Amino acid sequence: MLILDFVLAQPDLNYLETESAKVAYFRGQLDIPLAVLPGHLYVGLKALATTKRYFVDRFPVFLTCFTDSRNEAIKVPTFTYCDSHRGALKPFREHLRSYQAFLRKLPGFEFIYAAPDQVRLERARRLFTRMFDSSALVSIDDIRRYFTLRQLWEEKKYNSLTREDRDRLREGNVRYRAERFQSLYQLWQSRGLTEKEFGKALEADSLASRITFRTQLLPNRYDIFVRQAGPNYRTVSRNVGSRFGSTSEATTAQESR
Repeated sequence: MLILDFVLAQPDLNYLETESAKVAYFRGQLDIPLAVLPGHLYVGLKALATTKRYFVDRFPVFLTCFTDSRNEAIKVPTFTYCDSHRGALKPFREHLRSYQAFLRKLPGFEFIYAAPDQVRLERARRLFTRMFDSSALVSIDDIRRYFTLRQLWEEKKYNSLTREDRDRLREGNVRYRAERFQSLYQLWQSRGLTEKEFGKALEADSLASRITFRTQLLPNRYDIFVRQAGPNYRTVSRNVGSRFGSTSEATTAQESR
């Protein structure tokens, strides 16, 4: 119902409506590896029978057009997460984690968190900012420091790395895994880069580092569908198959006394 409220409020957007449309766009247009796409591995009844499905959460995904500094039309994918007004933000955090590797492969994206509670919107904004700090993606000092630590590690100079250095290296391996940073590292390693050259490289790639976040207040809470816990109801959570994203199914079962 929350997703329906979101779509009805903006029906004219350029939605990628089906799983096949989403896979075709991200694989065909953006050349994102299939293994990185968020999804779920379902195990069938027959031995070794498995099916991989992508974007199984079914949250709306659409393309947003804007004009860049060169007056060229650019399409950026916009992802959404429609949440209720109850419970903790743990499911949203897990959703972001399951999408994290995929989102960092994109040249740019927008993310919309929608919920029928204003306070929840601000909490989600802070959570997203911690996980996707866009300013950190273009920090020259941070990238240079990561390159230096990575080179020490590759040269097996482990005694030169403190525990903090190792933590920073692991974080950088995730944050700077995109091809544009790998190419920049190879260039830095081969001949070094000046401050000005670092700046030019990142400025030329500023669109690729574009990450934006916004929120949308949904109109309805749908409390009528919330059941109070009682002796006749229990919530059963079960994982279906093996995960290569973060998806689970929840069912409510009625038991007789």
